[in-house]
Order: sequence, then C-alpha cells, then structure tokens
Amino acid sequence: MTKARNAENAGAMLLVIADHTSESITHIIMVDDGTDTGIQIPSMIIGRTSGAMLLAEANRTDSIVTLVAPFAPAKQAKKAKMQVWYSSYN
Repeated sequence: MTKARNAENAGAMLLVIADHTSESITHIIMVDDGTDTGIQIPSMIIGRTSGAMLLAEANRTDSIVTLVAPFAPAKQAKKAKMQVWYSSYN
C-alpha cells in the first residue's frame, strides 16, 4: 500500500504495478502492508510483458495512453471460490 499512497500523493488516479519478473502473475495477490487507511485510488498488478508494452506506448507518443482493465472472470464457472478477510477494524 505504500506504493499506492505515494502514487496518490503524487496526483495519480490509478496505480498500475508491472511485475519485474517473467513469472506468471496469475496467482499473485496484492496484500495490505498495514498502511492502507485512507487510500482512494485503485491499484492493480500486470505482468512484465504487458508492463513493457504500456511503458513503450507511453514513451512513444505525446498523446494520452488509455488502459482498459475489464474485471471479468477468465472462464465461466459454475462455482466460485471466495475468501473472506477480516481485519482488526471489522
């Protein structure tokens, strides 16, 4: 959450973190480091290849680069697994 707080304080409306390794991000979970109170911007992680493409496009042009991030399941499942997390604030 420190990265999200720093991005928000710098005026960002969204934080996109690009993984620096070539591993799959399919099972990576972004976790709270205990400093998330009051953060208002969304954040997400993308893979190294996607991050490199986004950065290359942003550096290639002076125009605005738009990131579209649909939040939809990759497969249509009949059952969904769900985790419920509680904190000391609940």
